[in-house]
Amino acid sequence: RPPRSTLFPYTTLSDLCQGSYAWVWSLLDNFLPFGGIQASVGDLFRIEDGQVREHWVYAEPYNNTGLAHDMIRAMTPQPGLLGPVAATAGLNLDANKEVVTNVLTALNTGDTGTVSNLLATNLIQHSSLIKNDGSAAVATYFQNNPTFIRPLTIIADGAMVFVQAHLTTPADCGQDLKGSAAFLLFQVDDELQQVVEMWS
Repeated sequence: RPPRSTLFPYTTLSDLCQGSYAWVWSLLDNFLPFGGIQASVGDLFRIEDGQVREHWVYAEPYNNTGLAHDMIRAMTPQPGLLGPVAATAGLNLDANKEVVTNVLTALNTGDTGTVSNLLATNLIQHSSLIKNDGSAAVATYFQNNPTFIRPLTIIADGAMVFVQAHLTTPADCGQDLKGSAAFLLFQVDDELQQVVEMWS
């Protein structure tokens, strides 16, 4: 992890590592590309032989307007904000990755029954696009806004699962557009095998 910069002060919110990939999520206090405001920044690294071989970055302004839950609050190091997952959760990393993969497949195919089974009824989500009303709101959003989510990289570390994905919509295909990149983060209850919190 790089030393804290005085020019671009940041707070590390989360870091996940598995295999040759590492993901770091930070809150930057002075992000110049956005005019010096706070920004939520995700960095994905592919590491080989002790060196960074590839790097992807995604940034968006830190803005909680219209959000029922702070877009990053559950990841800040404050007591009681880590979410409802027990401390022993996240031991079965492959199973947690499978839960998230199955969620994405169900969203892609419009399988609302599977979505409801794999997302907790009281799901907490931190997107400004989706109403924070549990699993039903997520299923409804994707029914009304069809989006194909193609996972490119999946990292599981503890109860957390990170996905680097490529998103396309019918409008993208109709206009011969290439779609967009996305970083998604899920918290999985290892016992229930359900997603209980998600960031997108």
